[in-house]
Amino acid sequence: MIEILSLYNKIHSDEKKQFESSVKTFKKKKGDFLLFDGDVQDSLFMIKKGVTFLYDDTGRDRRILDFFYNNRFCADFISFTNQSASKYCIECLSNCIIESISYDSLQKAFNQSKAIETAYRVLLEKMLIASILQNVNQRELSMEDRFKQIMHRKPELFKMIPHKYIASYVNIDVTNFSKLYNKHCVRNGLLYK
Repeated sequence: MIEILSLYNKIHSDEKKQFESSVKTFKKKKGDFLLFDGDVQDSLFMIKKGVTFLYDDTGRDRRILDFFYNNRFCADFISFTNQSASKYCIECLSNCIIESISYDSLQKAFNQSKAIETAYRVLLEKMLIASILQNVNQRELSMEDRFKQIMHRKPELFKMIPHKYIASYVNIDVTNFSKLYNKHCVRNGLLYK
């Protein structure tokens, strides 16, 4: 976890060691939950191995908001930052190895290290920008352009995640997603299976 944070700001080795002492590692199985709607997210997760996803389950269908995998931080950042009840669920799409740090331990790390606090702030800024761009693209891009964008920007998703979930993430009906997949991936020899 600290190695990923250190990509966003230089962190001294002593600060890294102190931070790492607060990090716990655990395993979860496919279908296990890290967060239910209504719960307060009291730990920040990093997915070391496997895939999880954040979704809204209040409507008829799950609305996928994000996927977490390959050393990506995983959280409902609104719930975690505000220590408030979440409106979302986080579920494991595969067996996972996860690192976690509690909210209180992270706050303590911020108080002890300006470098860690800065790294986390820069990370959150980049994630906020990505979230805003995702939201703008949902509104401004055509269905086909949204498909092309996810195909080129995150091709690894096609190997790890059922297409119905990717379709929800880019706000495309499953049937249309399948047609676009056949048009752009199968016919062009770009198989993401």
